Amino acid sequence: MKKRCFALLLPAVLALMLVAYGDGEDVRQGSEAKDSGLNPDSSLTEQPNTQNESDEQKISWGGDGSLIARGGAVCFGILPDGSVVMASGKDRQELPAWNDIVAMDANGDQLAVVHVGGTVTRCSILTGEMQELDWTGVVDVAFGTGIGPIGLVALIEDGTVICDSTDPETTYYGQISQELKGWSDVTAIAVGARSIIGLKSDGTVVATAIQESNVDLGQTAVDEWTDIVAVAAGSAHTVGLKSDGTVVACGSDSGGKLAVEDWSDIVMIAAGINHTVGLKADGTVLVAGNVYDKSHGITTWTDVVAVACNADERYTTALFADGTVRDEEPGVNPGDWPALW
Repeated sequence: MKKRCFALLLPAVLALMLVAYGDGEDVRQGSEAKDSGLNPDSSLTEQPNTQNESDEQKISWGGDGSLIARGGAVCFGILPDGSVVMASGKDRQELPAWNDIVAMDANGDQLAVVHVGGTVTRCSILTGEMQELDWTGVVDVAFGTGIGPIGLVALIEDGTVICDSTDPETTYYGQISQELKGWSDVTAIAVGARSIIGLKSDGTVVATAIQESNVDLGQTAVDEWTDIVAVAAGSAHTVGLKSDGTVVACGSDSGGKLAVEDWSDIVMIAAGINHTVGLKADGTVLVAGNVYDKSHGITTWTDVVAVACNADERYTTALFADGTVRDEEPGVNPGDWPALW
């Protein structure tokens, strides 16, 4: 990395983070802690709303859902120049520390980014602390939800998968790590509440879950899946996109979030705590689950090119063809959520 500093965060973002996350302590493995130079108690400078700025500052669609990520009260996006932007409500700010980011994921106040060379930086939006992990050859990352000991999961360019833990001493982390050692030829990953899903190059799917009572609700029942081109993981369910544009799902069906059997012409999928989202080839969006009022909101969106959810949140985030990003939260009037950028 060329810079070690984090941009001053938005007052609204910090306030939301303090309410949502408190002062929890992070536990990480195989990483070097670095102070970003950000003083959490310092006076923060408010940034103007720049949602109407030039197209060069908007996200460019590249066919990868990792261009956008949602972590708690903040949405993140990768710009065409490899920099990262974050937004909360009407406010938006670029993070100038990076200009070579190819993938990312967020959860709570944690953000992890993959650099062009395959290295990974993990940071806390709340404290500003940055850590450069000793992983190499990484092509994608995905966070555990914080419910269990799964921390950050990484897909390596050789098709293997590794992870760290929020609680390295737990036997469950040892069990997950051991099972991941048997994985190979993986091309994509998804992480649920206490499960990790891997898509293999032959279109089959592998899955592992923490061996604890009432944890595996069927979300790892993927052994018979074939012709899969993408996977997504919710809190207790797993979703697979087939090459013909249809969708399969397994796990907990609370709220009807597995009701995807009639979907067709789907090009991207995402899963949240109680819902499943499908992006159609025509840019419209389908949703299964009881957390949405289907008379408005995301089912009325058009020209969508990417969707993203977090496994333990109710939000759905969408990237539109014009480079803008919009958020939808159940119970909140969509009109109260302007384009984030």
